[in-house]
Amino acid sequence: MTYTAPSNPYDKSAVGLNSPATDVILVDITSTDFMPSRVARGISWGTAGDLVIVTLDNINSGTTRLLASGALAANVIHAIFVCAVIRSGTTAAGIKLYL
Repeated sequence: MTYTAPSNPYDKSAVGLNSPATDVILVDITSTDFMPSRVARGISWGTAGDLVIVTLDNINSGTTRLLASGALAANVIHAIFVCAVIRSGTTAAGIKLYL
């Protein structure tokens, strides 16, 4: 099914860090790491657990960051530039990236 885009009064507006996300992606790391098509500017998860990510500052080195379970709240959008969600070590579930 195809959809016709509704009129968008914001199409001439600049997308900035205070703007709403333009897309939401459900992250699937059941078989491999997940890399979005562009840098995500937010991340959330529904079920608490460890989360291993690559941030924008570390994309060239591939250095990962561990957000330990409980370090940040679940069910909240966190403003973090995320380039990848790493399968190994991630136990959080219901992960979403906001573009």
